[in-house]
Amino acid sequence: LYQEFWEERVGAGRRQLLHRRIGQRKETAYGARAVEIAAELAVHFTESYEEHLAVQYREAAARNAMARSAYTDATLHLRKALALLDQQPQTSEQAQRELPLRILLGVSLLTSKGYADPEVEQTYERARVLSQQVGETPLLVQSLLGLLRYCAVRGQYARAREYGEQCLRLTQRRRDPAVRTWVHCFVGEVLFHTGQFHAAQAQLEQGIALYDPQRDQRAIPLYGQDPKIGCL
Repeated sequence: LYQEFWEERVGAGRRQLLHRRIGQRKETAYGARAVEIAAELAVHFTESYEEHLAVQYREAAARNAMARSAYTDATLHLRKALALLDQQPQTSEQAQRELPLRILLGVSLLTSKGYADPEVEQTYERARVLSQQVGETPLLVQSLLGLLRYCAVRGQYARAREYGEQCLRLTQRRRDPAVRTWVHCFVGEVLFHTGQFHAAQAQLEQGIALYDPQRDQRAIPLYGQDPKIGCL
């Protein structure tokens, strides 16, 4: 009631100025720890029409929520960030900002709505297109792995294997063990469920060999599981 009364008495321009000043003051006060209050800052910068900062802190708030396994909250932050981006001109810079949000949204949807939900496919397909446009190979692999998991759970194993082969080709060229661990894990799972046990064992053993606990456990929020447990 107090808030409604206050908003009636204070004009829109004044509210916008106050939100900007509060957001800037808190951002300065927290400094490097500003991400700790990312959700609050996102509200202030949204209300002050500073879209770039609002998107930045919505993404940070989503990552904070995912670190607590609060995937429903993360999904809400990411949807609001994407809604802000949709209001901007379609440029290469906008595509680069949208891409990591789509990857994070895919993980949130996998966990909160289920691997086979149609929105999971739509989200990762959009991420795949964006990653090819901007040339982000690691994020392209994450997009393909999201599509692989969607197809596998829906029983579309031919498509899942196709996505897996693309991931293997991409990671072999880059020789990036941080990404290859996950690729071997998910490709091995698909091969296992299609009865190709020798090929599955080879993939899963490679995933275990590349596993680095410190490195890979930090990436768990981006994939939703521990790759070594999956391989084992």
